[in-house]
Amino acid sequence: MAQSGYTPILIYGSGTASAIPLAANMTSSSAGAELALNYADGKLYYKNSSGVVTLLAQAASASPVTSFQTSLGGLTPNSSTTGAITLAGTLDTTSGGTGLTSFVAGDLPYYASGTVLSKLGIGTNGQILTSNGSAPQWTSGSSITVGIATNLAGGAAGSVPYQSSASTTTFLSVGTASQVMTSSGSAPQWSSAITVTGLTDSGNLTFTGTGNRITGDFTNATIANRVAFQSSTTNGATTVFAIPNGSSATAGFFANNDSSLANGSEAQVQINASEMGIVSSRRGSGSFLPMTFYTGGSERARIDINGLTGFGTASATSMLQTAGSSSVSAFKTPNIAEVDTISATAATGTINYDVTTQSVLYYTTNASGNWTVNFRGSSGTTLNTLMQTGESISATFLVTQGSTAYYNSAVTIDGTSVTPKWQGGTAPTSGNASSVDCYTYVIQKTGSATYAVLASQTKFA
Repeated sequence: MAQSGYTPILIYGSGTASAIPLAANMTSSSAGAELALNYADGKLYYKNSSGVVTLLAQAASASPVTSFQTSLGGLTPNSSTTGAITLAGTLDTTSGGTGLTSFVAGDLPYYASGTVLSKLGIGTNGQILTSNGSAPQWTSGSSITVGIATNLAGGAAGSVPYQSSASTTTFLSVGTASQVMTSSGSAPQWSSAITVTGLTDSGNLTFTGTGNRITGDFTNATIANRVAFQSSTTNGATTVFAIPNGSSATAGFFANNDSSLANGSEAQVQINASEMGIVSSRRGSGSFLPMTFYTGGSERARIDINGLTGFGTASATSMLQTAGSSSVSAFKTPNIAEVDTISATAATGTINYDVTTQSVLYYTTNASGNWTVNFRGSSGTTLNTLMQTGESISATFLVTQGSTAYYNSAVTIDGTSVTPKWQGGTAPTSGNASSVDCYTYVIQKTGSATYAVLASQTKFA
């Protein structure tokens, strides 16, 4: 019913479901056009210029959206709507999607065929992703087969395969403990040492283990190419220190002529809390060597393993021996001190004179009888052993005389009698009372156990 005071506008209508107006029942011209409403279906029609009755509009519930135009495959409307379209379905791989509707943590998508990806579930701990030829798969490490070159015969445990030629793989046997793999230039190799060109280290260089060596070219014919110590400070002096650790007071440098350090002769320069020493030593069955000193390209001094020291001679026969030349004297000193044995003893009987312990023997008690002087090296060494042929030795015997004087009546060497040549040509037959008689002897060795002795007696009162 129209509202009071208003004129209702009526259009052609029908309440029959699915009824569509006929073209003959509708007007459509420039003078006017007629609409028809099927209020049962909720549809509005008009007749177009071709005389065809056409649906103009409809309620959303009358006919939901069933399709839409898009280039993305696999998507459809989810429900009828008059506003935003809610899409359903899954985006295909042809449109950049996966075609998958769900995932589990760790799934790996991969393409198998068609427009939908497949997925591989997460493997177990330690498995490795491999291929079965058509798809990825998880494989345990123990069952992996590695494809390598032909002619691989198989190696021992711990060996390393490497390509030795275009068609051959070779095994490098396992190395020893602590070795590292390096290259020989044509193949891998195990090395106990690594060659480093230009090593700079701001900290300590520490070696662990035992038997470590610092090796290098120390014998190159070109001296400048040998390994050397050098200060990194420009124009700086180079000093090499060996220092102890903690409370120790000993440090030194040792040189050994046996590469194993088990046996061999050894030179040591070392210091401890009480002394600094230059030592000729040995290890194991090694030999003691003499210590020599060179200047100007020639040997100048030598100390043999028995302590015999020679200056200008390499074959000293005494604890200190000097040898001059035709233009240089053998020995020069402003003064010299000789060993003087002073004994409160009275000269009498046989008196052993040990030339290795004294140059002067002085008896301070009055002589009590004539005496024999027996010259020897020492109680355990004969003078014949001590002296070489062509050597001489001087000895002085001071004898205190009382009111009755006595004298040296005989001379023996190593217990064998010798006849001295006395100064003035006559052997003494008495001493000098109340004085000190000074007897001097020059003993010359002229052959084995053969001597010439020059003797004198002088009175000091």
